[in-house]
Amino acid sequence: MTIEVAFGNVIRKLRRERGLSQAELSELSLLDRVFISCLERGKQQPTLITIFSLAAAFGVTAQKIISETEILLHNGKNAIQKVPANKFLIPVFAEEVTSAVGENIFSGTVLIVEDEPLSLELLSEFLSNYGLNILIAEDGRSAINIYTEYEGKIDLVLMDIMLPDLDGITIYKEILQHNPSAKIIFISGYLQEHFSEILKHPFMQKPLTPAQLLSKIKDHIESDSYA
Repeated sequence: MTIEVAFGNVIRKLRRERGLSQAELSELSLLDRVFISCLERGKQQPTLITIFSLAAAFGVTAQKIISETEILLHNGKNAIQKVPANKFLIPVFAEEVTSAVGENIFSGTVLIVEDEPLSLELLSEFLSNYGLNILIAEDGRSAINIYTEYEGKIDLVLMDIMLPDLDGITIYKEILQHNPSAKIIFISGYLQEHFSEILKHPFMQKPLTPAQLLSKIKDHIESDSYA
């Protein structure tokens, strides 16, 4: 895969997540629509000006775009899922949740690592309602700092793979240096096979239902082993 193709895939994914047409993205970024079309088709070499212009239009950091592009280049093939950024959880269905995990209130501390503010808010509020103590980190470096600060007190890390500074796999490796038995559940809009390092580890595909999420968390908090 070339950098042009990887960059084009990331831009196309971000545009779909934000619900923007090429014309709307062109207007927001001040880039020519034909130019954007060529970028998305992998026919145009991105520049720093391009990256910063598009980052401003999408409301993300330039590093986020670069990081996603690097991960796609590193992992080769890509079948990017068209998942809206705020569609982290399908709306809560009480009967489905009760059927999956019962009516019990959980106990434990979960560190949520997620850079989308709305997703972070939804997850935090939802899991808090089930009795879990929630710690939050909006980027990789914060996640590592929080984990080391609360070392021995965090029962589970719920982590997106695509983050603006350090990717989730790098964070995972650093956390394991502190605690080889750390329990981590990865969540991503990308397919798991794109990340060969975590194929044997807990993984959830966006979008996911509250019942699926709670059931997975319950299983791993209560289990004696990581895997």
